[in-house]
Amino acid sequence: MKRLTIPFFVLLGAAGLSTAHLNSISDSVIELRNNEIQMKLRFTLICTLELFQIDLNGDLILSEEEIQPVKPMMYYYLSNKIKVLADGRQLKMEMRNVTFKVEEDDSYVTFDLRFPFQKKPDAFLVLCNVLEETDPYHRNLAEIKMNGNEYLFMFTNTNYFNSAEARPQPAGEIAPATPAPSANG
Repeated sequence: MKRLTIPFFVLLGAAGLSTAHLNSISDSVIELRNNEIQMKLRFTLICTLELFQIDLNGDLILSEEEIQPVKPMMYYYLSNKIKVLADGRQLKMEMRNVTFKVEEDDSYVTFDLRFPFQKKPDAFLVLCNVLEETDPYHRNLAEIKMNGNEYLFMFTNTNYFNSAEARPQPAGEIAPATPAPSANG
């Protein structure tokens, strides 16, 4: 009987992995600068194509000619999914550039986003639920640089980063998440 249960659980685990959604991968680098909060958001190509149907010739390589016409749609989508509040006021997002790059392990689309401000904020919040529609369990590993410190933070579709609560972490640890307010209070 013991011999039968081990293969059963191995097959059950393999079946679960094959149906899991592993394509919604993103990461970001967020940096507080003197006049802006800069965010470089990177999606895998598969993840990008789930959101934006832009690979017109189906070659899995995005050209500038394919990206350029959909930049307004990309801006609209991202500006609704990424919110940055500085000292309680929402900052307007600017999308400076969108690039496609093939790397060793995968191909990626990078969004170069800026959130300019007049006065450097004492504190800021970043909400980033960029893949809410495609994957409710999405994660975005962010490296956050501010005031000479670096933090690792894991964005989900239900949390946010609060710079006022950021605490230095031992090397390799990810900062705890601040849960988003619930409707129940």
